[in-house]
Amino acid sequence: MKNKTNVGLWDIKKIYKNPMSMVLIGLVLLCVGITFYFNNQTSKVISFESTIAKEIKNYKLGIAVLEKEIRSGSFSDQQKAMRRNDIKLSQKLLKRDLSIQKYLASKKWSQAYALRLKTIDMDKKLNQNETTDPTRKPLENAIERERLRFLALKKRNVQKYNEDFSANGTGFFLWTWQNIIPVLLTLVSVYIAVNLFGESYRSRINVSLLIPQLELVINMWHIGITWIVSSVLLLMTSLLTLSTGTIVNGFGSLNYPVLFYELPTMSMPRLQ
Repeated sequence: MKNKTNVGLWDIKKIYKNPMSMVLIGLVLLCVGITFYFNNQTSKVISFESTIAKEIKNYKLGIAVLEKEIRSGSFSDQQKAMRRNDIKLSQKLLKRDLSIQKYLASKKWSQAYALRLKTIDMDKKLNQNETTDPTRKPLENAIERERLRFLALKKRNVQKYNEDFSANGTGFFLWTWQNIIPVLLTLVSVYIAVNLFGESYRSRINVSLLIPQLELVINMWHIGITWIVSSVLLLMTSLLTLSTGTIVNGFGSLNYPVLFYELPTMSMPRLQ
């Protein structure tokens, strides 16, 4: 039993003493740091709060342009009437977005999402009227996806974040497991396996045969240590992503809705 334990310790020492192992850990930390930085910066730009602020700015600018066109003499009465209707609609949407912005600032998520759903329902009706538009179906799916998401967010009363660029604790943790961990698991496992099996050969001699153990047992130890060390490193990476996101942007919500697709139709039956 002691000899078996020594094989495992021998493998761990080979990994620990190899200078490239420190380089690998440094690359992992660098990868996590860079991705978090870009996620954090991008999430601020495309956040729901930022989207509402941009819409408010665009509505105000659009209303000013329409009012200027109405005052000019280059439009017919019918064209001016159309622009007055557009102003009324823009003012209605502007008032709604101002209310949403107020609710978001007060962290009254459900009230904000309820107002947003009204705008989404209006977009859905307008899109359904465009029966000749070839892009109607993809747009309809996008509107329905947004409607389902805001319905779930309203029900659970949690803050919305962009899932493609998550930067809070739980969001960045899940984003890492979806986009980074699979690649890291492969690269780390391959590196450790090459390190253990390759280091056994020196001057074309398999020095692992000098250990008083069967070659099969030694190889099994190599494979086991590869997965153990890889798992430990990935666990540390996961804890790092969770703690980094939590420290900078808060923990997030464990009750955040996740969109599920139904294969092979790729329909969206539910959010969980």
